[in-house]
Amino acid sequence: MRRLFLTLLLLTLPLAAGAETDEAQARQQLEQLQKDIQQMQALLNKIRSQRSSVEQQLGRSEQEIGDLHQQIKQLEQRLQEGQQRLKKLQTDQRQLVSEIQGQQQQIANTLRALYRSGQQPYLKLVLSQQDPQHSGRMLHYFDYLHRAHGKQIRRYRQQLARLQQLDQQISQTQLQLNQQRDQRQQQRARLLTQQSERQRLMQRLQQTLQQKDRDLADKQQQQAELQQILESLQSAIANLSVPGKPFKQQLHKMAWPVKGKLRHRFGSSKGNKQRWNGIYISASEGAPVNAIHHGRVVFSDWLRGFGLLLIVDHGNDYLSLYAHNRSLLKELGEWVDAGETIATAGNSGGQPANGLYFEIRYRGKPQNPLRCCLARQ
Repeated sequence: MRRLFLTLLLLTLPLAAGAETDEAQARQQLEQLQKDIQQMQALLNKIRSQRSSVEQQLGRSEQEIGDLHQQIKQLEQRLQEGQQRLKKLQTDQRQLVSEIQGQQQQIANTLRALYRSGQQPYLKLVLSQQDPQHSGRMLHYFDYLHRAHGKQIRRYRQQLARLQQLDQQISQTQLQLNQQRDQRQQQRARLLTQQSERQRLMQRLQQTLQQKDRDLADKQQQQAELQQILESLQSAIANLSVPGKPFKQQLHKMAWPVKGKLRHRFGSSKGNKQRWNGIYISASEGAPVNAIHHGRVVFSDWLRGFGLLLIVDHGNDYLSLYAHNRSLLKELGEWVDAGETIATAGNSGGQPANGLYFEIRYRGKPQNPLRCCLARQ
């Protein structure tokens, strides 16, 4: 979380420096920002201290799962690139072997012609070598050929050297691929272990939430924590400008953040006298989660009740929230474009099924995404 405060500080400094204000005003703005950051740091420390030990373990486990998914994805990409490189090397190898065989045939034809002409009677020994693989011995005799054949011999030697180089490259590439496959297998084993650990932690956590009153209080506290974070963010980023088309101009034109089926609507009952402040979309695990509009990432971390959460500031007091992700692909302070993948759908935060919880906030208040922003699906 500390990176969030540093990022907000770095984002705000250029604005103060670039504004047409005197040094005293800039210093006053910086001091106010530092106060906001200190207040937010105290708030987040308080939230973290209130987490149960099981929730802390669950958060670490889900963050590890998200990192492992990313590492496996990168390994898969490197494996694919390595296999393509190996395929090209093998194609070059086959082509070169064919050229060498043709060159050997040309040299053999030349030797036969010289033999028939009687100019080189010692070449009978060469013609007795039927196996073209004995290139070293053949080259010993080829050195006695007429100077006119010297270029042909040098070309043959170069081809043999190139073939040896290709053989070495193929062996090295195959070794790298085998190592990457082993590494991928190890990462997958770690992932299975973490997923089993997550399931165990979820069962333990569920046992602590059996009483309805406690469950209600916990959910209310989660909403309060999120609201406090959003209010602090809203205050800290109030002066940040976001380039591009204003959020308002894109109302009812934005694409859905993830492909899936709408499971819970804005304002519908959650039980325990609570209602949804956003929408919940069922989605397959690992499905790409895309930003609905251009903006800047102002929160990218794990939060109790929301799992791996990412928040994007779109300027003009608009924020979008993406929760319960499997992994977060953007870090604090990064700019994102509309339609850019920023996370992958999952079930972090103790959710029983995979999907995405999505909110729109205007001046800190929840808005109905289906009415104000998203296009009809």
